[in-house]
Amino acid sequence: MARPKKLDVRAEAAKLLALTLQGAQAKYKECADLGITVDAATISASVALLKMTEAWDNETKGGKAGELDKLQKDFKARSAARDSALATAPSRSTLLAEYGLNDGGTA
Repeated sequence: MARPKKLDVRAEAAKLLALTLQGAQAKYKECADLGITVDAATISASVALLKMTEAWDNETKGGKAGELDKLQKDFKARSAARDSALATAPSRSTLLAEYGLNDGGTA
């Protein structure tokens, strides 16, 4: 019994992405030809498609992979700084001074 042919996921994904792009372009052309507006779902799907295309480009060409890693590290560093700032509660005197109040509660 012969083994089934192994599926090349990358090649199949590239084909599916190309077909999806063609379908989206046909939908926009059809809307333009008929003079109707494009619905929000189509626009949302197109944005998702653009993001998938960009992700595919990054995966296959590696062009922006280093840039993506840098952005992720920067985001994690900012998140950690924000989280540590939130973990430290300000003192009562600091809060009163920030709002121009004295300990009696009046300005």
